[in-house]
Amino acid sequence: MAHFAHNFFSPGLFALGFFQDDDTRHEIYSRPTKAGADTLVGVLWPSDISGGQGELLITGADDSEQYVYARAFTACNVRDNESELTKLRRVAFDGDGNLITPVPNAPVGRVLTLGPGGLITLTWSYNALAQEVAPASFRIYIDSGLGFDFDTPDAIVAATGGIGYSSQATFAHGTATGWIVRAVSAAGAEETNTTEVNATADAQAPNAPGSVLAEVL
Repeated sequence: MAHFAHNFFSPGLFALGFFQDDDTRHEIYSRPTKAGADTLVGVLWPSDISGGQGELLITGADDSEQYVYARAFTACNVRDNESELTKLRRVAFDGDGNLITPVPNAPVGRVLTLGPGGLITLTWSYNALAQEVAPASFRIYIDSGLGFDFDTPDAIVAATGGIGYSSQATFAHGTATGWIVRAVSAAGAEETNTTEVNATADAQAPNAPGSVLAEVL
């Protein structure tokens, strides 16, 4: 039995494919993480399929993500034997609860470094392993006392296809800051991680050396 092909588009889940002669239904499952527990979120029947495709709307909490997959069943209630791990698709929801997908992987290795005059530099890495779509840019959100505004990024850094990236900003001495960086696809789909790193600006920090000379022996 061929597994049920599927894809995802905003603002919902569109399950694409066809029913084999021995298929009677396709069940759509959701889980909060790749290794999380499954929740049945909908069933597609042959009558739901028109022109080779069916539609099932998936909803989620604002700024959240989940993993979704489809599984085919026969009239005897025998399911397809393909591992769900090969079917899983990560989907994310924006601040209005609309589905945005596919999305890039979330950045990793976030580090904040203090500089002179209240300068703070955020560095991070991007791991493209198993990504569904490459990032076109990264959006940086900074909380310096008023909370995060995910409608208005404080900075945008273009993705170059490399691994390491950085962004910086200057604050008054003693300002406590929180930073979140998110990857964004060329279609504008933004993944929704909320991993925050924190640092307090130090405007009294000494200037860094302009250069370092070393004698080669």
